[in-house]
Amino acid sequence: MGTLFDRTTNEYHSLSDLPPQVLEALRADVEKFELPEVGANVIACYRTTSVPTSKHKKDKESEIQHLSIVLTPEMLYWVLDWRGKINVNWARLSEIEVGDYRRSPEYEIMPDEGVDVRGFVRGGRERVSAFIGLGEGGEADKLMAILGEAVKKAGGVWKQ
Repeated sequence: MGTLFDRTTNEYHSLSDLPPQVLEALRADVEKFELPEVGANVIACYRTTSVPTSKHKKDKESEIQHLSIVLTPEMLYWVLDWRGKINVNWARLSEIEVGDYRRSPEYEIMPDEGVDVRGFVRGGRERVSAFIGLGEGGEADKLMAILGEAVKKAGGVWKQ
C-alpha cells in the first residue's frame, strides 16, 4: 500500500518567505501563549506541499495541504494551511521525543514520510503523538537532521 500523499519539502531562507497568513497566525500564537520570540532565532524554515495520490478524489485541488515548519533553539512550530484554514501547533524541544516516522509502529499500518513527535503539544497537560509529513530525501532529510540536532541540544529525545 502506498502513501496517501505525494509530498515535496522545500527550504525557505527566512520567515518572510512564508505566506503572510501563515506568518500572521504563527505570530499571533507566539504572542497569545507568550512563547519565545521567533524572529531572529530561526534555525530552519521549511514548507511541505502534500498532494493527494488517490485518483478517485473529485477535487484534488481543495485537498492540497501546505505545512510550514519553523524551528528555533527552543521550539518547533508546524502550521497547517488547508482549505483556507490555518492551524498552528507548537512544542518545546525539551519536552518532546522526535523520530523518523518510518521507524514508528504506525508506519506498518500507514506508510508515509516524515517525523513522529511525541510530547506536550500546544502547552497540553498530556503527552500526545503528532505526525509531521515531509517529502522524501533532499530537503526533507536536511530538515530531519537539523531537527534532530536541535532536539538533542535542547534536552529532548531524538530517536533515529
